[in-house]
Amino acid sequence: MKTYLQKSSKIAKVNMPYKYAFYIHHHGAGHLTRALAIAAQLPHNEVVFFGSSLATHKDLIPEDILTIELPFDTPIDSDWDWTSSELNFLHYAPLNVKGIVDRNYLIINFFAKNSLCLLIVDVSVEIALLARLCGIPTVVVRQHGDRSDVPHSLAYESASLLLAPYAKSMAQDIENDFTQKTFYSGGFSKYSGMSIEEHSSSEDQIAIFFGEGGTCFDWPLITHIRRDLPETSKLHILGTIQNYKAIHGVSYYGNSKNAYHILKNCGIVISNAGHNCVMELGDLRKKIICIPAERPFEEQKIKAKLLENAGVAKVIEEKALHQANWLHIIENTKKLKIEAWDKLMNPKATFEIATQLKKLHSKLFKTILN
Repeated sequence: MKTYLQKSSKIAKVNMPYKYAFYIHHHGAGHLTRALAIAAQLPHNEVVFFGSSLATHKDLIPEDILTIELPFDTPIDSDWDWTSSELNFLHYAPLNVKGIVDRNYLIINFFAKNSLCLLIVDVSVEIALLARLCGIPTVVVRQHGDRSDVPHSLAYESASLLLAPYAKSMAQDIENDFTQKTFYSGGFSKYSGMSIEEHSSSEDQIAIFFGEGGTCFDWPLITHIRRDLPETSKLHILGTIQNYKAIHGVSYYGNSKNAYHILKNCGIVISNAGHNCVMELGDLRKKIICIPAERPFEEQKIKAKLLENAGVAKVIEEKALHQANWLHIIENTKKLKIEAWDKLMNPKATFEIATQLKKLHSKLFKTILN
């Protein structure tokens, strides 16, 4: 993993062919995972990652991808005069926050030296518009939820291409305004292309799977679910639980790096409806009990409903978790058909996305060698 400080002097002397810059939001791990999956299909010496806390994931980022570590855009103790600012055309634009100035400077400085690049923006209207105002073409990643507000509309309108990392059958009616410029790749994850042995999992083996972006799962819920299930069932907990205590029929792994080996043996998975988490389960062809978490724009609620309509998930609301009959829910989930995932997932998605990015770059920068 190269850093900007290590390479900045060389950028000035050599015309480094950085064609694809990814802005990676720091909330959760899904945005970085998605960028890594797409970047794997591009020449790494042409790829740049912008983001905060990228250094904490340095072991995941290939050495020949340049990384530019950005300061956080939140106020710190020395920002004495910062004030929040509610604007109808931006989501987040506080005043007098030095981190925002510093991060924008790093981004614009890179654009000044590498003007023949695309910026792929995975969550941030402000960064998408900053790039566009610098004359840098953008590719904006679409997300589920009610994104009909003014900021999203501006980002979508200013983008050269919109990328929907899901099947077109998972599109919402509200997306119609920008369908013409949207590429629906189909679902993908870090497990795309990995072979899953048929009948390798058991529906008596049930995983509770959640990532770093926040979750509703806690110890009382685990014990409630365990009490409702027969002795022959076993729970596998993938994620961090506070005050965990050993209990019969429950295996606790925390944030295990061996999640794949655990999940592949489980026929049913209980999870939130975060996009990255859901796509991993789709690639593993799992039957899901989906618990949508509260997120801006009702992203997870809408995604969970689309998954249920597609026949790959059963949905239960957070408020019903501790009163639910989990034995009944599990039995209903067993009736789902994992074949329904075939219409939602695309094992060639990242290759096809990379092809779209290459075509767009060639179209926009006709006068340089692509």
